[in-house]
Amino acid sequence: MKKAWCLMAMLVLAACEPGGGSPDGGAGVPDAGTKPGEPDAGSGDGGQHEGEADHWRALSMAGVGTLNAVWGSGPRDVWAVGESGSIVHWDGERWEKETRVPPGFAFTLHDIWGSGARDVWAVGTAGVILHFDGQAWQYAEIPEAPFCSPDPMHPGDQRCMGNLSALWGSSATDVWAVGRSDNAKGVVSHWDGTRWSHTVLEDVSRFENVWGSSAKDVWASSLGKLLHWDGAAWREHSTGTWSSSVPGRMWGPAANDVWGVNFAGEVAHWDGVQWEVVLDDADVGPLRAIAGTGAGQMWAIGGVSGSARTLLYWEGKTRQLVRLDAGPTPMDLWVLPDGEAWAVGGQGSLLHRLP
Repeated sequence: MKKAWCLMAMLVLAACEPGGGSPDGGAGVPDAGTKPGEPDAGSGDGGQHEGEADHWRALSMAGVGTLNAVWGSGPRDVWAVGESGSIVHWDGERWEKETRVPPGFAFTLHDIWGSGARDVWAVGTAGVILHFDGQAWQYAEIPEAPFCSPDPMHPGDQRCMGNLSALWGSSATDVWAVGRSDNAKGVVSHWDGTRWSHTVLEDVSRFENVWGSSAKDVWASSLGKLLHWDGAAWREHSTGTWSSSVPGRMWGPAANDVWGVNFAGEVAHWDGVQWEVVLDDADVGPLRAIAGTGAGQMWAIGGVSGSARTLLYWEGKTRQLVRLDAGPTPMDLWVLPDGEAWAVGGQGSLLHRLP
């Protein structure tokens, strides 16, 4: 078993995205000219734009590599997770690298979600699932089938080519995670408050995202397919006029008001009846995350590493395209009800929006 775990750890490290932060493993280190753990004094876009861009400040974390996802229970309790087992926490004053994790933990984490400060989940490579109870992070599920299978080249060991890529829940007893199995089929995993169950969908390739508005309204996107859970079953759903692909990320304030974005720079809207593309502009570039306040404000963020980071901002029916400073690729976005927001990405990068 020890040999199998070593093999899995090697697979995990090999699968990590390159280009992490500095190797010193220290606490959060912002851009030059700032105090540790605090936003910088710049405009967020070099002073080239007024308005929305002025709300954003850039920070970075040393020694954590790419941060893939961010979630929080409030302005003083924000988590971000990423490659090689990195977990960092914001307490309202500064970002700190989490140390309350299982010994030797090095699985890359792809997403994080919680029902509250003492009930937080994280999922990642090899189908690993971690849970935080307010005291420490512990394994809820260690790598096993359907994310792992016996290694034909090394009898007694197992290979783990699967993963869980996204996570969302409606409550502490209704949590969904999606990803791919060891043989590249789509996997839907569910927590009912007592145990995790895993279902392989043979006619679906790997899942990319999951999001919902309630226990009976959940969307999951795969490569080329969009599925919907109505409380009884998963059913394939038409993507309407999507020209390139299904939404890679979704968010909405209501069941009949859902928005989706993808790497093609497309933005689509679900009105409760059909999906409709509302923006298809090659100049926008890849969009990797979308979130909002539920009070008429919404943001989508993306871009390519080393280029200006793209920010789409909606306020009511008005949309604004903003270019933030060039930097590492943003990977995820989380927004509080008052409009405060965090975006995370490559090389331990963080963007902080102050209302």
